[in-house]
Amino acid sequence: SLESMTALGFRAPAVVVGLKPERIGMRVPRREKFTVADVGFNVGLSSPVEVLDVAIQSQLTPKWNLGQWIKYYETPFAKRDKVLNVISLEVSHTPLRQMVRPPKFVDGLDWGKKLWPKELKKTSLKNFNPTKPRSSYPKVQLYCLMSVAGAFTDFHIDFGGSSVWYHVLRGRKIFYFVPPTSANLTAYEHWCNSPVQNSQFFGHHVSEICRVELLQGQTMLIPAGWIHAVYTPQDSLVFGGNFLHSLSISMQFRIHALEAATGIDERFRFPYFEEIQWYEARRIAELAKAHGARKAVREMNSFEADGVKALTQALQDRMKRGVALVPDSRPAIEPEVLLESLVSLTKVMKSMRR
Repeated sequence: SLESMTALGFRAPAVVVGLKPERIGMRVPRREKFTVADVGFNVGLSSPVEVLDVAIQSQLTPKWNLGQWIKYYETPFAKRDKVLNVISLEVSHTPLRQMVRPPKFVDGLDWGKKLWPKELKKTSLKNFNPTKPRSSYPKVQLYCLMSVAGAFTDFHIDFGGSSVWYHVLRGRKIFYFVPPTSANLTAYEHWCNSPVQNSQFFGHHVSEICRVELLQGQTMLIPAGWIHAVYTPQDSLVFGGNFLHSLSISMQFRIHALEAATGIDERFRFPYFEEIQWYEARRIAELAKAHGARKAVREMNSFEADGVKALTQALQDRMKRGVALVPDSRPAIEPEVLLESLVSLTKVMKSMRR
């Protein structure tokens, strides 16, 4: 539940087993009636799709369309000349958004759902152009992943330190997790910046790897910052999504900075990462104003309180350096006023700890 996730801080990967999707407020198609052909029908066979060549871990050029991908996916295993993978097809602008819904507690955490202006999202979905995929909101909430047997995604961290919900409709997945300790994140940064990264197995640079097998019908939740690789032992069809939230603000900023340090292209970073922080700042300020600072602090757990401190420090730093990206919003975001409120709140936190 949202309450247990909040109380525990969502700090370790979790697998939901033995529960039907509706028991956790999730909606997915019936697996026996839904295939990759149905993905094509709902998304459009002419829609462009980014296809990864697993052997070299890079995108095929020129781009394929979804019809080409489905033809490849339906080719018998023995007749496929390459192992390919589709892991970045975002489909929230399609009819699939009516068929797939994340677990209820994800909606309760997700900043994109809770904080981003609904009118901007509605307009963006209505006017979405697949040849110009930049939207007017963080369009990362619903992905359809289609992987063939033998596909492997090398070690990575989801963009912006976002958390992930991940449901295997068909097939099976094997995850290899490395916890986001300071030492492991430093090792990961060095590995990403190494000129011989492609010939080095990241697992050799850490002392602990956890293997988790995700079976058909199971759902996984991956917290902020966890380094992971994914192997596909049999053809698979997965739905999932990414989200930022208030329980892992410090880690989200840590990964955002790591992406800059490793030269991740802006196209592969969490969209509107900087802007959405101001909506969270406004939510916190409004909470303190409505209930009083002391009551607001008493109702926060340690993870949320640490997040307020991290957010205040990060936004102060961006304002001082003149690099704050403040969203054009109605009502208007007033960064100086919000920062003043956050600073006051952190002072109250400090006084209440004495």
